[in-house]
Amino acid sequence: MFKIMVLIKRREGMSMADFIDYYESHHSVLAAKHLHHTQSYLRHYLTPLGDHVGGAPIELPYDVITEMVFGDKAGFDKAMEILGTPEVRNAITSDEEHLFERSTITFMKVDSHETDMTLHA
Repeated sequence: MFKIMVLIKRREGMSMADFIDYYESHHSVLAAKHLHHTQSYLRHYLTPLGDHVGGAPIELPYDVITEMVFGDKAGFDKAMEILGTPEVRNAITSDEEHLFERSTITFMKVDSHETDMTLHA
């Protein structure tokens, strides 16, 4: 498995509700058309709980964590090759300008480790 997380801030002046609606009804549909090598494509929308959980609300540096899972690095590379073609790249970039503060988009590879909580009950 090869997992990518993308941290993204919504465009300034856009409400969170409008951001989620546009991302889910338009941008994710556009991206999914080109992510044939992806096993899963998830968006995790963030809501601040405040500092120290329950304190004063804080402005988060990101509004969504987008997660893409590929079978392997080759699948990721193939998806990036497709997304990098001029026609697809232009369509995605143009749509991103309506939705994201593009300068905040941060990609990272993720290696996950899960604790079996039944061992600690």
